Amino acid sequence: WSEFVHPDDLAVCWQKWNDCMHSGETFEIEYRLRDKKNRYRWFINRAVPLRDASGAIKQWFGSCTDIDDQMRNQQLLEEQIKERTGELFDANTKLKEEMWEKDVARKQLDQQNEQMMRDLTERSSRATVLAKMGEVLQSCVSQEEILKAAVGFAPRIFSSCGALALFQQREHLE
Repeated sequence: WSEFVHPDDLAVCWQKWNDCMHSGETFEIEYRLRDKKNRYRWFINRAVPLRDASGAIKQWFGSCTDIDDQMRNQQLLEEQIKERTGELFDANTKLKEEMWEKDVARKQLDQQNEQMMRDLTERSSRATVLAKMGEVLQSCVSQEEILKAAVGFAPRIFSSCGALALFQQREHLE
């Protein structure tokens, strides 16, 4: 039978057979055999030792079953699983990239919103101070009161930088 075993399976078959002959364990192995058309097909071989009264192996009782269709179906399924696993891996990688990009965009948008809120809050505060200053200036009756009010409000209006310049109107000389 060994001349019909696929060359890649022969050493494993002989090793398994020799191990079972010495141990007396059941022989079971899947391997390929060449058929009449010189094609290799998968078989499963099972053999159980039959012993005499002293426990010595008298003969082997077994079967050899063609499992080529099952093996080909299994290989096909394994290839499909491998292909689907690859597709899932690619989809998962793409999804992670998209999530990362969206997270970066969301963080940038959050930063922009926070900056806009700070700017709007600052402008609102400045507008409130300007309105208050306008009320105070309208209630002033002298130039000295106007000057004090302007100098008092200036630091709150020009918090980061700025200058206040007072110009006195001069008469034009002709």
